[in-house]
Amino acid sequence: MSLFRVSFIAIASASLGGCAWMLNLHPAKAVRMQGEVYPIAAGDRLKLTGFNGRIRVKPGAPGEVRIERTITCRARTEEEARAGLEMVAPTVKQEASFLAIEFRPPLSTRHRFHMEISATVPAETHLDLRGSNGSLDVEGIRGAIDARTGNGAVRARDGGASAVYVHTSNGEIVLERMGGAVQAHTSNGRVVVRDCKGPVTAETSNGEVVVDSEPAATAGIEVRNSNGRIRCLLPASFSGEIDAHTSNGRVRCDFPVDSSRKEPKHRLHGRIGRGGTLVRLWTSNGSIEILGCDRRLERGGKADAPPPAAGDEVWKL
Repeated sequence: MSLFRVSFIAIASASLGGCAWMLNLHPAKAVRMQGEVYPIAAGDRLKLTGFNGRIRVKPGAPGEVRIERTITCRARTEEEARAGLEMVAPTVKQEASFLAIEFRPPLSTRHRFHMEISATVPAETHLDLRGSNGSLDVEGIRGAIDARTGNGAVRARDGGASAVYVHTSNGEIVLERMGGAVQAHTSNGRVVVRDCKGPVTAETSNGEVVVDSEPAATAGIEVRNSNGRIRCLLPASFSGEIDAHTSNGRVRCDFPVDSSRKEPKHRLHGRIGRGGTLVRLWTSNGSIEILGCDRRLERGGKADAPPPAAGDEVWKL
């Protein structure tokens, strides 16, 4: 199955820092960089599972999945740390039109593991990503994308022609220029969906939601939030139905809304233009803003975004 394998091991001493209690228990560190290549046909599905570290996926050469991974093992001694590296190996399963590469954390109380994965795949690959503690970054993959992690951000751009589903329990979600239907769910973190063509469903319990539908908003938008504001940017030519509601906050709208009844400041329901596309925006605690494209121009073409967290890679957009 594997066409090549290259690796080397480097041993380094761990310096005591912010997690001194953990380093006292596991003061020695061993690091291995390793790579594999697996065959895959155009349009096949790849399931890639990692643990305790970031997974990044970008387009690569046709006909192959190239995995490069960096494994860090901490233990009481250098010898134990080196031995721990041998405990991390992929489980590979290949069937018709499907390839699964899975890394699972070894069951050991004597070792602590961290693994970063970088993968290149054919751009047409349908992608399933699974992580546990680490971010997921996907760029330029035109197949369907299903990306889920327990703790970490999920970011994807320039792909997802058919469908995109992303989920994290703790972390932000940023999706840009996706071609298909988008579903984004996080429990704790902001959600930004920008320039996506398909229907958009976005949900968070704690954080801001920004949906920037330029250049075209031809499909439905549904946003649900518990604690945080919602900002929805629509083209100046937008026509559709608006259903916006907040329990604690105000609803502001740049567009004239034809409504059959007078609404309180925390609710807006009615038609914009000729009607059609449904935009449903609901939050329990936070304001709702429905903005026109002139607001985009005032901001220089980008939706508001806070600076990246310390240690995060900056994606230039």
